This record gives sequence, C-alpha cells and structure tokens, in this order.
Amino acid sequence: IYTLSLHDALPIWHVAVNFMFMGESGLGKTTFAHLFCSCLPYYPDEIPAHDGQPTVGNPRVIFNHEFEEDEVHYKFSAVDAAGFEMKDAASASPASSSSPSSSTSSATLSGNPVAQEVMFQPIMQYITNKQDQWAQHANHDGFSDRADERVHCIFYFVRPHRVLDIDLDFMARFAGVTNVVPIIAKADCLQTDELTAQLIELRRKLTERNIPTFDFKEQPAPEVQFLPEEREEESEQQQQQQQQQQQEGGEHSSADAP
Repeated sequence: IYTLSLHDALPIWHVAVNFMFMGESGLGKTTFAHLFCSCLPYYPDEIPAHDGQPTVGNPRVIFNHEFEEDEVHYKFSAVDAAGFEMKDAASASPASSSSPSSSTSSATLSGNPVAQEVMFQPIMQYITNKQDQWAQHANHDGFSDRADERVHCIFYFVRPHRVLDIDLDFMARFAGVTNVVPIIAKADCLQTDELTAQLIELRRKLTERNIPTFDFKEQPAPEVQFLPEEREEESEQQQQQQQQQQQEGGEHSSADAP
C-alpha cells in the first residue's frame, strides 16, 4: 500500500507484519510477545502492560507498534490466540465440563476431537477472514487499499521435554494457510542435551508428517571486515607495542651490563 505524504508529497509505503502467538496455556506466550516486540526498532522504553485477561474465543490484537523510516510506514501487531489445556478427557469431571465457566480458553483437547475442533475453528476462521478481506480489495498487482491484517506468521509454542500429537495436528493444519514457527517454551529449564534431543525429535516428527515450517535460511556469521581506517589504527597500535617492548628490553640489557 502507498499513500502521499501531506508534508512533501512523496509516496509513503505501508508495510504491516502481524504475528500470532498460540499454544497451550501457561507456556509464556504473552511474555514472549512482550520481549519479541521490544526488539523492534523505535519501540518505547516502557512496554505497554497487558490487560491480564486471557484471550477467550476469537483471537485478538494485544500489542501494536508503528513507526516511519525512509518514507515507509511500518506496523507490527501481536495477535493472541486462546490458550488451551492438554488434559485427558477422562480426567475431566462432569461438573467441570458442564460448568458454564468452561470455555475454549481452558478446553481439554487431549483425546477429545470435539474440543479440538472447537478450539481450532475460531483461529482458522480469523486467519481466513483476514485473508479474504485483503483479497477482496487487492488489485491485479497484489496491492490493497485496505489495512493489512493478515496473519503472516504463527509462533506455535510446544511444551519442554515433549511434543504432543495435537501440536503436530494444529501445526499441520495452520501451515497450509500461513507461516508456522515452532517455539520450544521454557527452554531455559532444559539441559543442553535435553534441548538438543527435543529439537531432533521435533524436526523428525515434522518431517514425518510433511509439515512445512518457516525457514529462516540462517547463514554462518560473516567474517569481520575491517575498514581501512580500522586497519591503520590496528597497525599503529601494534607498532607502539613493539616499540615499547624493545625499549623495555633495552633497559633490562643495560641494567644487566657490568
């Protein structure tokens, strides 16, 4: 999208990136969203406080960050999806399952296909609706005059120590409509060998299920390239050190002479 600036009549491009955070309750999704957004350029020193209320039902935007740089207007949004609990359906008491306070925010998904679908549908509906709204206003070049609210990436949180089948099912279904990045939550509580083992297991299961995940195409860090000025300063420092060592050596030899 682009508009004209009222100040200098130069085109301003609008770039929007929307991230969704989803997974089991209690894995630190909101904390991760805070830290992730705080790494963005020009982010305020004081991060806006979350309202403390769990997301129930439809996903909602919990953080927005906008700034302009080089005639480009950037907008980053964090979208929170309702968390869920992985409990065996048999362990859920009838009273709790029939309670009106039971909602998708605490749906017991393990071994419960109905609860899984109840949890899945509002999130998928949110994603596809945003994509449809964008497509309806897009021209043949793929640009739209509508604010881009599409979900460009899902950060999907999995438990430390264990990868559940329901996580794989959800990632497989969402990977068909947007980018998915698996996150091992609370990885700091794992030993190095435990973390390595879970990464291997997660990658193996994703490969077996043919679940595509976003590829960051990470490359080895490039070698440090010194500017000519930096090389000159470095050589001068080396020469000074050599001269100082020679002077110290000369002083010692003259002191030892009879």
